[in-house]
Amino acid sequence: MALRSLMETCPDYKKEQVAALVAQHLGSGAGGLAQSDVNELNSAIEGAYDSLGNEAKRQISESLASSSATSNSLAMRLAQETLTIAAPILTNSPVLTTKDLKKLVREQSNGHRLAISNRDVLDREVTDLLIALGDNEIKLSVSANLGADIAPEDFDRLLKAMPEKMGSRIGHLRKSNDLVIQDLMRDKDDLVLGPDLEERVAAIPFDQWLSAVELGQVNLDAAVSRMCTEKNLYDVVRLLSEFSGMSQDNVTCLMLRTDAMGIAILCKILGVGAMEYAILSRVRCIHLRMPQFMGELWARNFNILDAEDAKRLYGLLMMKLQKAGKPEKSAPPKKAAKPAAADKVHWLAQ
Repeated sequence: MALRSLMETCPDYKKEQVAALVAQHLGSGAGGLAQSDVNELNSAIEGAYDSLGNEAKRQISESLASSSATSNSLAMRLAQETLTIAAPILTNSPVLTTKDLKKLVREQSNGHRLAISNRDVLDREVTDLLIALGDNEIKLSVSANLGADIAPEDFDRLLKAMPEKMGSRIGHLRKSNDLVIQDLMRDKDDLVLGPDLEERVAAIPFDQWLSAVELGQVNLDAAVSRMCTEKNLYDVVRLLSEFSGMSQDNVTCLMLRTDAMGIAILCKILGVGAMEYAILSRVRCIHLRMPQFMGELWARNFNILDAEDAKRLYGLLMMKLQKAGKPEKSAPPKKAAKPAAADKVHWLAQ
């Protein structure tokens, strides 16, 4: 409570400066702080909130937009401000619940609704409400959002109002992702999959690869490429699982499907390069006993898959799996450290 008490005695311009600094700290993740400390920092901002000017609130909203350390009550106060203040929180904040978003859609302006429609992931309850209450711009935004869970009948209707080229691309990606989700929801015995993956004796043990990527001694591309030269798809699956947050069983299913959508999404969100993905596609074709032209097609499609689209498709996929009670890790995709060039050469030389 010391910080909050201190802020209460400050002049308003000092409160704004301190609140902005606190928000920047919370926005960086507040790593290492106890929950009680995080609560105190949020409380300090909320205690001074009524004294803050609009510009200070806008800066705080931008700092806290993507932070899971923001309190729900502070996020909701910011979300109900004018759009210039509220937009970053509405579009990005992970602490706003479905209940919060539905309340905001019902009570705020079309501008607020449009900001919400651009969130990376939207569940069905929120999209239903956005479609029901929003104008045509909001409907178009929702239908173009690959992370939005939209009722099939609503999407078919909205698709007709989209520009033809956009509608074709969005429709194809959504349909392909829906097939991936359906397969992951089904019993594996009911799926047509390629031969099982077998653990191999590798020149570099998996644990060493994992540690090296996590520490930034080598990048994910190099690990995937080296594993593929040994036709070691088993360890590729383990690596993609570790860094994506998806269970190993589900990544295995994606690897053994005679389709590339799921693996392409994982590789794109993890930053696997086009060359490495092409190598992986060739090895997958060998394992699945498919013609190599399919691997070439997968590689071309990967090159035109947008990273933001992949991120949203993955978010929708994970949301549906978790709602269905499928065993998934709670952690978001990891970001591997970027290795120094010398360290990369050292590893590749082994």
